[in-house]
Amino acid sequence: MKTAKQILRKDIKKTIALMTPEEKKHQSIFVTEKLLSMPEYQKSLRISVFISMDDEIQTDKIIHNIFQSRKTCFIPRYKPGSSDMDMVQLYSLQDLENLPRTKWNIQQPLGSEERENALDTG
Repeated sequence: MKTAKQILRKDIKKTIALMTPEEKKHQSIFVTEKLLSMPEYQKSLRISVFISMDDEIQTDKIIHNIFQSRKTCFIPRYKPGSSDMDMVQLYSLQDLENLPRTKWNIQQPLGSEERENALDTG
């Protein structure tokens, strides 16, 4: 399973590298519009989403919509030296702006910060 995941990641990385910035922007808009129009998304009160990096589908508009819609937002928090990850609550857009960055330039709350974990609370 791990090897298949590594191969898939490598293939996706290659595909993304071949895309122009305009294509990435178009794909981000398409994915965002598709998600926001889904009844499952509209009915949901709690949403987990990743904070995008430059070479990924941009999730900023999704995160803004989560807060505008008064839904509860959860983001990944990776544990250093481990492959474990929690989905912890992001409190607001200001909270997002103030998140520290890891050595991989990923925004996430500090491990010492107590936050609701969606993996524990559903």
